Amino acid sequence: MYGSSIGSLYVNLTSTNGSQTLFSQNDNTGDSWFVTSISIPASNGEIQFIGVRGNSYRGDIAIDDVQFLDGVCSTAIPITTPSPNTLPLNCTFEDTTACFLKDVVGSDDFDWTIRSSSTPTSGTGPTSAAEGTKYAYIETSGKQLGSKAILEGSVSVPVADSPICLTFDYHMYGASTGTLEVSFDDMIYFYESGDKGNQWNKAKLILHKCPGNSDVSKITFIGTRGSSYKGDIAIDNVQLTDGLCEKPFQNGVTKNAG
Repeated sequence: MYGSSIGSLYVNLTSTNGSQTLFSQNDNTGDSWFVTSISIPASNGEIQFIGVRGNSYRGDIAIDDVQFLDGVCSTAIPITTPSPNTLPLNCTFEDTTACFLKDVVGSDDFDWTIRSSSTPTSGTGPTSAAEGTKYAYIETSGKQLGSKAILEGSVSVPVADSPICLTFDYHMYGASTGTLEVSFDDMIYFYESGDKGNQWNKAKLILHKCPGNSDVSKITFIGTRGSSYKGDIAIDNVQLTDGLCEKPFQNGVTKNAG
């Protein structure tokens, strides 16, 4: 995995019990080959190697010499279930490793891209972040109408129906802008479509954990491509905190992006 714009490599186990990520790597590991061993849980399933493109052509990923052997690997990477994130949570996209939102693998059509300058296409997208230097956006050039990119994160909320405040900045500019949807526990709390002007807008929403669900909830951001490439959608400065929002609202201009 060598290059300045490396994406991600995943090894997943898919069985009747669902899908489990056995290995993931999203760093530039240099111009060298590395040996990895993984102990696979006993099951009737399918092993998938998934390579995800980064934000430019400088990010080739390669594999070789794949072997399946009986028994436990002597130097196996332990398989652990990541702990759910606890409130408060903040994602400014300045450091992607610290962001609680991650690209979904396998169930969407393309990925969100982290950027620190104007998007490549004129007449769409922001020219800079809402705050800081970086933001996440969907690059709609070369994609099909209705193609989706999904970011999601797990959140530990042990108390049912306890309020959570979600705030984020969003930018939807272009003649063919599609939709941005935010759901929590599979309930849609935010849905916007079309051109909202060349500016960052702020959303401030009160979320509620559904009674009867597990202690771990899921928040999802879905960007959907419109009818042409002039429809980039961006988000920035996503925050989740306990309790009610102060003066909640859905829309409000935060910063002119021109």
